[in-house]
Amino acid sequence: MTRLRELDPELAGLLRKETLRHAAKLELVPSANYPPREVLEALGSPAAASGAEGFPGRRSQAGCEYADAIEKMAVERARALFGSEYANVQPHSGTTALSIACQALLKPGDTVLFMQGPSASHGGPHSFPARNYELVRYGPDPRTEVLDVGAVHGLARKHRPRMLVAGSAAYPRAVDWQGLRAAADDVKAVLVADLSATAGLVAGRVLPGPVGVADVVTASTHQTLRGPRGGMLLARAAHAERLDRATQPGSQGAPHLHALAAKAAAFRAAQGADFQAYAAQVVRNAAALARELAGLGWGVLTGGTDTHLVVLKLTGRFAAGGTEAERRLDRAGITSARTRLPDDPPERAGGLALGSAAVTSRGMREAEMARVARFVHELLSTSENESVRARVLGEIADLFPSFPVYRELLA
Repeated sequence: MTRLRELDPELAGLLRKETLRHAAKLELVPSANYPPREVLEALGSPAAASGAEGFPGRRSQAGCEYADAIEKMAVERARALFGSEYANVQPHSGTTALSIACQALLKPGDTVLFMQGPSASHGGPHSFPARNYELVRYGPDPRTEVLDVGAVHGLARKHRPRMLVAGSAAYPRAVDWQGLRAAADDVKAVLVADLSATAGLVAGRVLPGPVGVADVVTASTHQTLRGPRGGMLLARAAHAERLDRATQPGSQGAPHLHALAAKAAAFRAAQGADFQAYAAQVVRNAAALARELAGLGWGVLTGGTDTHLVVLKLTGRFAAGGTEAERRLDRAGITSARTRLPDDPPERAGGLALGSAAVTSRGMREAEMARVARFVHELLSTSENESVRARVLGEIADLFPSFPVYRELLA
């Protein structure tokens, strides 16, 4: 970054501050993670200047022989990693991948049975699916807090959707993909599985995956997969032509070649035993965090977790809600994400989402999760206290020399 510091010190300073923020904060936002160095190198390569509209062998310009090779490499690595007949690595995000799947397989006005997620881009009133299709939303039972596949099957029979979308970044339990497949088959619906949050756990073989069960799988390549921010599609080969056409020219122009290279690097890293060990530790750390918080008297959605996600129930314990809890933790050096609970009204976030993916990338294990649970408990169990905040900040700072991140970029 020497050149940038010389020519644009203001921007370079902001980038350094953002890197310092990563290093000096306890990152518990569930969607956050730290890509390895090889992924960052690919993102910063001159491939960022390359245009390659179309697909390998079907570009709209010359000079794409290496772009073709890079994209083919990313596709083959994605197929091998997930055992998929087809892979499309061009989507710019998981949300874009879902929109592409909808465009490829639906007509405007079709009915979609849609598992509501926490993001406004994922089925919210202004999202692409909501503006183009009739959405029938479903989610976990507010009483049991788990997804009742029988109830979803009943909704499918009632509404006869053309598509059933399952998977949510706010759901901490494994999904019964076979049960949802049966519900979709019963009404002749297409099953689309959203792995935006959990693709890395499926790749790491610690969570059952929908590839081969669902017609189409959409996913983010960051979050638990530790790749660049981006998306991908996995599907049965029968859907390949429609998905390609809905990607380009249907939704996007030329792919971001540097991002495709970074995805290829991430897929290679995820094929090794080290990544499987990482994914298993992510799940163990989340389970330890949930267990410790429950032991301190906090309600935890579904009573625990099968993934990287722990959802803390604030109702009855922290009346100010998720927005204030998020702010209070952030001031003490812990980033988190407010989230709605199954029975929350639209205007309220009564939960706090905590994720273990990023802290596991730093090397933290169950013992550190016990300390993290205590930090959260102390910050939220009393009125805001400057002495408590200062002490937690100090204890978090004491952790980081043993668990560094991006040290070489801060030298």
